[in-house]
Amino acid sequence: MLVGGMGDMACSDHQSPSKGSFTASATWIMTDASSLRPIANHEGGHNFGLAHARSLDYDTIPLGPPGTDGIHAEYGDPFFHHG
Repeated sequence: MLVGGMGDMACSDHQSPSKGSFTASATWIMTDASSLRPIANHEGGHNFGLAHARSLDYDTIPLGPPGTDGIHAEYGDPFFHHG
């Protein structure tokens, strides 16, 4: 089974023909029951406006020299296990 999800970044304005305007965010999840909680938590964070914990790696140097670019990691939080 394909496992994953997608969440809106924060809220956006919508219009209902019968109720007028409202603000909402949405999450789409496709997973089995064993992965539902971590994926729902992750995507729910996006609904609150949180992005991924990106990081830069400069190998053995704590911070790269000025003007240099490290290796980018989209899920760079070393304290969060994905999977």
